Amino acid sequence: MASLVSSAVGVAGIPFIRWYGLPGVVWGLLALVGAELLVLLAWAGPPRLGLSWPVLRQQFAYGMITVAITLVATLLGSIDRTVLVRHFGAEVVGLYYPAVLQATFFGGLAAVPNAILFPRLSERFGRTGRPDSLVGLVEGPLRLVTVSLACAGGVAAIGVPALLALILPLYVDGGRAAQLALLGITCSLAVGVVVNAFYALNRQWLFLGISSIGAAVSFGLTEACVRLSPSLQAVAVGTSLGYLAYVIPVIVAGWSIMGQPLGAGLRAVARVLLPIAVAATLAGAIVQATARLADRASLGAAVIGEGVFLLAFGPWLYFELRRFLRQPPL
Repeated sequence: MASLVSSAVGVAGIPFIRWYGLPGVVWGLLALVGAELLVLLAWAGPPRLGLSWPVLRQQFAYGMITVAITLVATLLGSIDRTVLVRHFGAEVVGLYYPAVLQATFFGGLAAVPNAILFPRLSERFGRTGRPDSLVGLVEGPLRLVTVSLACAGGVAAIGVPALLALILPLYVDGGRAAQLALLGITCSLAVGVVVNAFYALNRQWLFLGISSIGAAVSFGLTEACVRLSPSLQAVAVGTSLGYLAYVIPVIVAGWSIMGQPLGAGLRAVARVLLPIAVAATLAGAIVQATARLADRASLGAAVIGEGVFLLAFGPWLYFELRRFLRQPPL
């Protein structure tokens, strides 16, 4: 009931956006939240305070580390924009929008398997009490997610120039940076499967340390690339290198806390980086080849290039999916 009332108020508040602009959006959101709160109060009555200090201390202990990880993750994910603002004007920064749009889209894709996997990891560890029991739950999905993201990233990299020319022609000059940024985006999102293990095993402090160092390294690499070559492409390259410096220790440490030797962790790193490297190399070669035969923004050339890429890389995805489906249920 509360959701229905708040939705109705939200729809009714749409005209305020037209009349008042951004303030209208704010007032509409306040009205939406206020209506839902009033319905809940009328339905369930005013909330009663019943604080338990031992419980509150425990919640703060978990809550503060979660907030810290969220802040560091936000910083790590916005290194490229931070460096852009430091070195370039608003017009150049705006051209980076396609790369930001890609990160948002791929982030939504990667969130789906993570949301499904985390409860399974927690359930398995709670039932067995053995960290090594999580390896099977992480390894298979990690391989499948990595190959899937690599395939989607390759297709996107080939189609970026044509899509920008067709849909966002003012951002065409940011296409090359968007293509380069895809390498780091796919790397960073693939390891979300491994990150779940840190939470399931209550090793958030270790993950916070790795993320913090990764953010600092990413910032330093991006700054160095921009100083060597002040351009959007340099920002994308530096950020991608920074993500790589973050991904490797996350995987190695993730395998370590699951009771696996260093060699197993390094093999897991190779299984993540290899498909992404192959997809990036193949997509780059196709982009260069099609650019010689037709205009980079040609929709027909993009479709042909994506078809060639899928024919070449698609079997890898097919066999990885087949391998995953043949495994015992998670």
